[in-house]
Amino acid sequence: MYFSNPNASRLAATGMWFSADRAADQVLTDEIVTGTLYRWTDVLAGPLSLPSETGLISLTSGEYIFPSDITNQMLYIPFQDVVTLENNTNYLVCLDSYSGVVRHGWDNSLDYALVQENTQLPTTMIRVEGTWYNGWTSITGPSSIGLQVINANTIGIEEYTALSASPYPNPAQENIRIPLHFTGKVDLRVFDATGALVQEQRQASVGSDGLLVNVSSIANGLYLFSLRAEDGRDIEFRVQVNK
Repeated sequence: MYFSNPNASRLAATGMWFSADRAADQVLTDEIVTGTLYRWTDVLAGPLSLPSETGLISLTSGEYIFPSDITNQMLYIPFQDVVTLENNTNYLVCLDSYSGVVRHGWDNSLDYALVQENTQLPTTMIRVEGTWYNGWTSITGPSSIGLQVINANTIGIEEYTALSASPYPNPAQENIRIPLHFTGKVDLRVFDATGALVQEQRQASVGSDGLLVNVSSIANGLYLFSLRAEDGRDIEFRVQVNK
């Protein structure tokens, strides 16, 4: 997915959304995909422009492992680093799959033909075995990919030591302990593979032995834990729940 905006410096990219499908005789469980945000440095000659071999600079990326056979749902990949965007800069948001099982999603309800005609800029493209192509062969509609952004002004000017934690046990059955090297209050949010909020703890107290979280009320699966401390530091990690 191509993105550029004259006011992009107001935004910071934190992750991306995607959807996927597979053949009827296959499953997506344990399949791996990678989401990457690139700066596209090539000069764009029109809506059919494609990246050159040296035209993409990787800025950040993230990985998603399918915890189950989830098809045709929007799924979230958090990036390893938050990237503040730049005005009038070309970006590509890309999803890579590797085994041939994952079929990238697309959205038949949208038509960007008029956008391309008016802006003379690309919208979506596909790369197969290192070669780029315009659009999606024999498929109508753009790719189901979205860039997750936040207000760049919410990123603190002062740099803090990043939070780190190795939650255990992982996989978890009933409780999971998150060791943290401080005491105080934190906000914890737990998201499922669709990006839906399934559990939340506001102003939870962190003691000398960390934070204890009960996961007995949520179903088996892979969950994204997002934790933010009072001083604005945060951390994200995945926990597998197996009962």
